[in-house]
Amino acid sequence: MLTTATTNPLVFAPSRTADLAGSCWNLYLVGCGGTGSWLAHHLARLYATKRVATERIHSVILIDNDIVEKRNLGRQLFSPGDLGKPKAEVLARRYNAIYGTSFAYAVHRITKKDIGSDGLIPASRFNRPSLILGAVDNGPTRRVIHEAITDPQNRSGRATIYWLDTGNWAERGQVIWGNSANLEEIHATTQAVGVCEFLPYPTLVFPELMIKESERTGGCAVLQETNQQSLNINAFVALAAIEMLVNFLEGTLSTHYVFVDLKHLEMSRQPITPAYVANLLAERSNHKY
Repeated sequence: MLTTATTNPLVFAPSRTADLAGSCWNLYLVGCGGTGSWLAHHLARLYATKRVATERIHSVILIDNDIVEKRNLGRQLFSPGDLGKPKAEVLARRYNAIYGTSFAYAVHRITKKDIGSDGLIPASRFNRPSLILGAVDNGPTRRVIHEAITDPQNRSGRATIYWLDTGNWAERGQVIWGNSANLEEIHATTQAVGVCEFLPYPTLVFPELMIKESERTGGCAVLQETNQQSLNINAFVALAAIEMLVNFLEGTLSTHYVFVDLKHLEMSRQPITPAYVANLLAERSNHKY
């Protein structure tokens, strides 16, 4: 559901769960394949620039348990010399050497117990918020993230985990933000003039993101192997995601999600407006996840 803003859109600028001007964010890139490898590249480029967004990033951890395979070459940012090596390690070592970044990595498949408390992705602290950059394009793994970050133990006080999710099909893709599963909380904070404190998590807006790929499209791996997937869709989605991340960290993000359609060379966005949020909450109030 895309709407046209009839009023000035709200800026997604949290103050209760983070302080954009004073917080330093811990970023966790979950998935280092199609979109994730491009996101790692853009994060490294961002590190090399002198922007406000760069100053607000405390750490970056790349998480993926896969190794580089021949079928990954071309669409993902790997070379023949990377074959057989862990994707997360390859990317972290590459950009640490090229740009002087301090990317850490974990060759690991994310589980619910990894998110929250003292896990691999800890619950947020006010001055050290946790932000998941999801690039898994995998329904079951998205469900793992969804169940973990909506767990009441990870939703107390200022312990809000943020989630920027990316995904794609053959020629289309999307990027969507979220930091809350509490509908009352979201509704209450859209009343502030010009500012939105909370947005619903991606899986609250699009529950179908938690469906197995095989039940939707046959899976990205199959699409890649049969050359049905656009060569550039992952790169475009990652570019939209990094731009939204920069806008967010610099306090200018007024978009909840974007859609990319390479077949028709189109991009559309959903502005954050009180009317949009109200309609969204009304639609989702009776959903069970």
